[in-house]
Amino acid sequence: MLVVDDEMMVRALVGEMLRELGYTVCEADSAKRAIALVRKGVPITTIITDIQMPDITGIELAGMIRQARPEIRVIYMTAYAKEAAQKGNQLLNHDVLVKPFTFEQLESVMIERRQRH
Repeated sequence: MLVVDDEMMVRALVGEMLRELGYTVCEADSAKRAIALVRKGVPITTIITDIQMPDITGIELAGMIRQARPEIRVIYMTAYAKEAAQKGNQLLNHDVLVKPFTFEQLESVMIERRQRH
């Protein structure tokens, strides 16, 4: 599991919640770092990424990574529900968590993803 968010507190909190759910978690503070981890061969099955980040957006990041590793699943995070609605077609086949989200909401998304895959 890879958590990508340029905000340290968000990244750390989401990482901790995922660890509590039993996942092994890597964290990246930028899309460039996330790409480097994937290229290194770090075992990643799911990326949870913020949509709005400097330089490379979460949507662009997911596209780049999935070109090389299409099996990686993507969950988006955003503080802007309106933004998620506007990007609807791009997010159609992905889960979106609107910040701030609860432990229970994250857990629910993770359970649903396991059942679908």
